[in-house]
Amino acid sequence: MFSERNRLGLTLFVAWFLLVGVSGVWANYRILAFGDSNTWGWIPDGSGTRYPAAERWTGVLQDELGSKYTVIGDGLVARRTNLDGMTAGLVDGVFLNGAKTLPAAIARNAPVDQVIIFLGTNDLQAGGERSAQEISEAVGELAQLVTQSENLLYANYPAPDVMVVVPPALGDLSNSPLKGLFQVGHAESQKLSAAFQSLEADDLLELIDGKLLFPEGIGPDGIHLNQKGHRTLGLAISRKIKKKRNKL
Repeated sequence: MFSERNRLGLTLFVAWFLLVGVSGVWANYRILAFGDSNTWGWIPDGSGTRYPAAERWTGVLQDELGSKYTVIGDGLVARRTNLDGMTAGLVDGVFLNGAKTLPAAIARNAPVDQVIIFLGTNDLQAGGERSAQEISEAVGELAQLVTQSENLLYANYPAPDVMVVVPPALGDLSNSPLKGLFQVGHAESQKLSAAFQSLEADDLLELIDGKLLFPEGIGPDGIHLNQKGHRTLGLAISRKIKKKRNKL
């Protein structure tokens, strides 16, 4: 039989365990990284394979932020902003439209505290051929979807915060296997950094400029991040999130 002292000790231990356990659950800050092949982790060597999870920018971000954060990588090759993509095998082009799939991604991974949007490069492709300003406006529409996504599918969660990564300008495509698809958008890609600045003025989101990846962060195909680029981006986003969270 337990003595009164032992019972008291056990009661205090259970209370402490529940308090720490519950607070640990609620302390977890959930981040949804919604992007294209540069979030999927495409290796820029033409192999059609991806970097290991720990080497992608989402993995670097997770490692830097630690266990009180959960980074959910939702990268899809060929994903566009609010345009349908090109149907590829069993994947219908409609599922490559970020605007049509982002709300479901937020609902599927709820609760989500922050969404990081890293899209726009595939809007430069032949067939899309958008200007930098049009791409910026399309990403702005995605950001608006995030801010309107409270209580999705009957759940009781607030809308997440939004961060946008400006797609880096395309690099040297002369020897790229994707040159025929992306060459048409090369000039406009150089204007993305300037075009995206207007988004931050709306006070809806935070901006991470992809130009910080140049020139060493882009791989030999001129489009996809290399290992250094993934690490640079992951570290930059981590610093941004930590700075904001430390102010709360």
